[in-house]
Parts: sequence; C-alpha cells; structure tokens
Amino acid sequence: MLFNEIDKILFEKNNSLYKKLNKGHTRDEIIAKMNSIDISVPEDLIELYSWHNGIKVKDEALGGLWLFPLAIFFCMEDSIKFYNNINNTNEYWKPKMFPVFGDGGGDFYLIDLDVHSQNYGQYFYYCLSDPFFDGIISIFDTTESALKTIYECYKRDVLVKEENSDILNFNNKEYFKTGKKINPRSTFWLQEYS
Repeated sequence: MLFNEIDKILFEKNNSLYKKLNKGHTRDEIIAKMNSIDISVPEDLIELYSWHNGIKVKDEALGGLWLFPLAIFFCMEDSIKFYNNINNTNEYWKPKMFPVFGDGGGDFYLIDLDVHSQNYGQYFYYCLSDPFFDGIISIFDTTESALKTIYECYKRDVLVKEENSDILNFNNKEYFKTGKKINPRSTFWLQEYS
C-alpha cells in the first residue's frame, strides 16, 4: 500500500497533521483488539493500523484533524468505542460495519467486515444529514483505494492545507473526479456536487 508515499506527502504538504499521527500498533495488538468485539480483522486493516494508529485528537478545529474531507483517522481504541456505542442501535449501521474515519460530529466512514457480505472490505459513508442519499452510501472500494484517493488528491493539490492554518480545503469537483476514477464500485462519487 502507499504508506511511505502518504507519510512523505503529508510531511511536505500537511506537516501539522503528519505530526499528529500516532505510532502504529503491532499485529498481535490489532488482532486482540478486534477479537474483543468479535470481528475478524482483514490484512489491509492490520496494515493500516500498523502504519499509524489514527490521529491524536485534542481540543482543536476539526478541519485541522482531517486526513481527507470530513475525515479524521480515528485511533483503533476510539473506533472500537464508536462501534460498541452505535453499531447495534442504528438501522443504517449494520453489524460488522467498523468506523475507521469520521468527521468528529457524527458522520463516519465504515468498512464492511462481514465476511459473508458481497461488500466485504468496502467503505461506506454514514451521514444522516446529507440530502443526496439516505443515511449510508458506498464511498471507497477498498482500504487501498481509499489511500490511493487520498494520496492522489494531495499529490495533485486537490487537498490543500490553508495557509497560516491547519484547516484542510479541497477542490470539490476534482475530489469527486479522482474518487470516481479510483473507486468505480462506489456510488458516492456518482453524485453531482458543485
């Protein structure tokens, strides 16, 4: 996966966020944590949390914590708390949907970890306030395609940190164009946002 490339581009283009990334967990730690919530963890998620265990979240502007639009990379411990608190109480959030990213205000990017699902490994954007879809919509085909989308958007300056600020800005049209190209199975990118 693109871990080294993303580290390098974040160091160059969003250094304040790069410095907030936590050290990764060991493989055994990741498996034990996911086993505690009865989820078998796929290799790509092990690699993701081995790379970095999310972002250090402190009292600061949420936009300064976004790895990509509306998305904080949660540490595994926070993701497990969100999973335990919300998973079984929501009609859109099906069992074995695990939150990896979120906006910090109630929207989440969930990976489908149900090994019997036809969408196994695919990410879904959960947002009850978006008028363009009903609660949940596919957004990234895989963890690798999510990272590739993020990398390409930073590389092409589609995602840009505001000057003299930690807030992440983005070119919506180019963001959708990139996401659609890299994630052909995901319907989020088919929407017409301007």
